[in-house]
Order: sequence, then C-alpha cells, then structure tokens
Amino acid sequence: MPSHGLDGPPGGPDHDGGPPGPAPRRPGGPSDGAARRSPPAVTLATAPPRTRPRRHDRGVWFLVLPALILAADEALRELPLLSTVRRGTSAALLPAPELPPARNALALIAVAWTELVITGEAARLKRCAEHACAWVFRDVSKNRSRRWCSLRVCGNRTKARRYAAKHAGAVG
Repeated sequence: MPSHGLDGPPGGPDHDGGPPGPAPRRPGGPSDGAARRSPPAVTLATAPPRTRPRRHDRGVWFLVLPALILAADEALRELPLLSTVRRGTSAALLPAPELPPARNALALIAVAWTELVITGEAARLKRCAEHACAWVFRDVSKNRSRRWCSLRVCGNRTKARRYAAKHAGAVG
C-alpha cells in the first residue's frame, strides 16, 4: 500500500528542524544555553508577512478550514514544549520529556506544525483532490500544482473514473 502524508522532513532536506534564533527567556528561568520551557513564539495571527498566504497560495488556505488552524494554535499553547539551545548548535523545539505518551504524540505534531508555520511551508499543505480521500499532504512541487496525496492511488482513481464516465455513453 503506498504511503500517504508528508514528503520528507518539515522545512525541506536542508532544514535543521529548529526555529530561527534563540528561544525567548522568562524571568527567573534557566540561564542561556540550558533547556527552558516556552510557549510557541509564532501563531498564524502573529506570523511574519512572508509566512502569510501569497496570491497563488490563497486556494490552498481555503482548503484548510480557519477554525482548524485556530484549534491547532490553541493546542500549541496547551502543550509544554522544550526549547533547547546549546553552544555551537542551532535551536531545537522538542516535547517536554515528562509528558505522557498521548500528550507527547500531540506535542510532536505541535512541533511539526510550528516548524511549518515558522518556515512558511504551511501554505504547501493541501487536501487530496480525490473525493473519497481525506488525507492532507505537503505539496513540494516547484509550481505547487500537485493535486493528489498519491498519483498511483488517488490520482489513478480520479483519472479512471473520469475516463469511464467519458466513455460510458459511447459503449452501447
């Protein structure tokens, strides 16, 4: 069975997985270079202009319901994420180690979502065009024209259905 979902690591192959720059510091918190808790620094409402949808991205954003985006941002605020900065390395955003397994899984999703928003790659998320499929995928095509989560499965179903409908009247 073909795989569905994201095509590679969030932010692309050259992305180190961490947010740019050091995490914000809280009063009374640990010193620089130590692990510290911090709320996500970016939500869709506070994202820099380069991460907001551009003209050619607007169709994509209508596919992802705004209420779901706001719910994801709210979930980010509820999960303790650990921002780690070490000398000589880049920053990383990770789930807090003491989280129970279910909340840890949610925190991993929150980290991936945060990376997509920070890097501007959230605009590349699309819902599969096959009406029977509910998958969301990351469109990594150069011109952002990918329509299906899998061309072999969903794309083939759509094309076969279209072909059968076109030739149904010709038979008989």
